[in-house]
Amino acid sequence: MREPSSEPPAKWTLYGIPLQKGIALGIGAPLYLPTYGSPIWFDPRLFAQDEDEWRDIDYRMPTEPVEVIGLTRALDDIPPVLAPYVRVVGWIVEQPPEPPLPTVPVLLAPKLPALLPPETTVVLDANAGVAYIEPSVAVLARYQAQALRVATHTRYHLEGAHLPVRTWDSRPIQVGGVAADWDAAPQVAQAGAELVWLTSDTLPEDIRATAHALGGKPLWLHLTELTAYDNAYWWWLLRASAELHLTLFVAQQMRCKRQPTRWRLHARRCAQSMYPSARWSSG
Repeated sequence: MREPSSEPPAKWTLYGIPLQKGIALGIGAPLYLPTYGSPIWFDPRLFAQDEDEWRDIDYRMPTEPVEVIGLTRALDDIPPVLAPYVRVVGWIVEQPPEPPLPTVPVLLAPKLPALLPPETTVVLDANAGVAYIEPSVAVLARYQAQALRVATHTRYHLEGAHLPVRTWDSRPIQVGGVAADWDAAPQVAQAGAELVWLTSDTLPEDIRATAHALGGKPLWLHLTELTAYDNAYWWWLLRASAELHLTLFVAQQMRCKRQPTRWRLHARRCAQSMYPSARWSSG
């Protein structure tokens, strides 16, 4: 069973009372804090010096909507700084708003952070009464996948550290990890390795638990000499290959010419034991 991650769910986690239930993902707009620079949700026309500059800025503004989650003390005193292409998909407030409430999710938090970046990813789960500001990759992926099940949504950047490595011509490069024993194999896989090189030739106590922890990742098993193992060992490996993505590597191959016949014999006996009612030919 996979151990829970020690990574916090977000840099800031706000708990509160859901006033309007729902789930929203967007860029956080802390409207209660001073604005430095020109964040994407800020109306750039406010910096115009004259009418001509206003028109120039208006012509260059994005046409695609930007989904924003507003953070403010109260909905009654929202400064008019949001750009016209901004679409507010959620609110996080400190004071209960007067009815009628917005149609988007609204979370009543006891206290907003004293300092926030002007542009940060926010996950608002008003169903559970929690908001994640700068969420972890796991939290963002979980809510993003949930939102994509019901509607088309914007895919937010999930950092590149967890993505597979590729060459300049898009060929994948697998990064593997070495495990000294079967107990270390799941830990190596969960640490991010795309395949596990196992240097121990002992047998695990529970192969299904190991296969579940590996999550389908390949397991490379290093053996010193094929003739050093008895029939019970090969029988176990054949059964384990049904649970694992297993690959064998042999250090010494002096007698490998005779091994395919031996492997076929073991595979046949194992298959007959698992499917005794099937018909088997002698070839």
